[in-house]
Amino acid sequence: MANINYAAQIRTLAQKVAQARHIYEQCKEILDDAKQTFEQANAHLFERAQVTLKDQREAETHLRELTLKAYAATENKTPWPGVAVKIMTQVFYDKALAMAWATEHRVCLQLDTKAFEAFAKVNPAQMPFVEVRQEPQATIAKDLEKVLDDSKDHLLTFPPIWWL
Repeated sequence: MANINYAAQIRTLAQKVAQARHIYEQCKEILDDAKQTFEQANAHLFERAQVTLKDQREAETHLRELTLKAYAATENKTPWPGVAVKIMTQVFYDKALAMAWATEHRVCLQLDTKAFEAFAKVNPAQMPFVEVRQEPQATIAKDLEKVLDDSKDHLLTFPPIWWL
């Protein structure tokens, strides 16, 4: 294996990650402030939109109810242009009975992978077809700047965010 100085490369990349996170947080702060200012300046429009949406939903509910009443009385599926009745097939069943039927017939089954993998991790001997192994996974500290020796120095070399 070649003698590579991983520490220097990792430090350089850690500084880039810290810098990118810092810049992102500055951008996010500016956007959050702008969003709050916009929402405050347009509060009356947001309120009106909510009232209008509520009114729209109520009107749609009443229109659907009346359309179904008209269909029940006349069997006309298009009582008005743009308004129609569609006959939909729906299925109702007891979930426990459905699972028993599916298990018995060995169809319509879906594996709960989250539960299966949790079980396999603690009971690998019961599942010879499953391989459970330890895999390395790289993690990065959330507050990377605190970990870096000169955390502020590398951030000062990048232009401040106010230029946006």
